[in-house]
Amino acid sequence: MNSTNLDKENLFGKNVDGAHANFPLRLLTATSIIGDKVENTKGEPIGKIRNIMLNVQYGKIEYIIIEFGGFTGLGEKLFAVPFSAIS
Repeated sequence: MNSTNLDKENLFGKNVDGAHANFPLRLLTATSIIGDKVENTKGEPIGKIRNIMLNVQYGKIEYIIIEFGGFTGLGEKLFAVPFSAIS
């Protein structure tokens, strides 16, 4: 498959078959990553993505809101982590 087809498929979120389906990934929906687990650089779980903060003036993600700790919705703490710090 050529790169033009991959660009078109990534633009519309459609997947293809094969070893490199939907690669390179360019676009994700916010709802597809909200709730995802977050790990530190050692691979240890530290929380989950609670929300995404957008800079509407420049059209880019500024912060990822990460929920740390808590149990069944009680006692969790929310932290805004710069998007540039996420890998």
